[in-house]
Amino acid sequence: MNKRGFTMIELIIVIAIVAVLAAVAFVAVDPAKRLHESRNAARLQTVNAIADALATDFVDNGTSLTTYVPDNTAYMVGNAGCTTPVGVVVCDNDADGVADVTLAAVAADVCLDLVGSGVLASLSVNPNMTLPDGNSGYYVQNDNGGLYVGSCTSEMEGAGGNTDAAPAIMTAR
Repeated sequence: MNKRGFTMIELIIVIAIVAVLAAVAFVAVDPAKRLHESRNAARLQTVNAIADALATDFVDNGTSLTTYVPDNTAYMVGNAGCTTPVGVVVCDNDADGVADVTLAAVAADVCLDLVGSGVLASLSVNPNMTLPDGNSGYYVQNDNGGLYVGSCTSEMEGAGGNTDAAPAIMTAR
């Protein structure tokens, strides 16, 4: 009698080959790297949306950057009710351990509410940041009349999320 089908050894060999190919593909795709890249892309999209909204407000309403942020200062961007500890908040937007932006050390609340003022319809919170209520993890800086908007964090887009060489996420208008 002639039996058709595969032997147990043939099936085990095929399963082993498929498992090895799947493991190689999984390592090549590096899902951690893709997650870091996607969060950085979301940060950049929000940074650009804030900068574009401010630029539009300047043109449409005749406001200026100093309407929102005094010269040579930086404010955290947030929603209604946001609070920022005075003189404590620094943004290390390229994760090199050096503060790139120190938010204004003033006696008043230094959080810039762009949603309540109608400049933005809504505001995304910076991914993977633990913040007080209303804070976004993004900042607006006035550097001698130059508008800079940036993210207080970023993630290295290498394997495992090492932040030693994370890209600075900011834009100038």
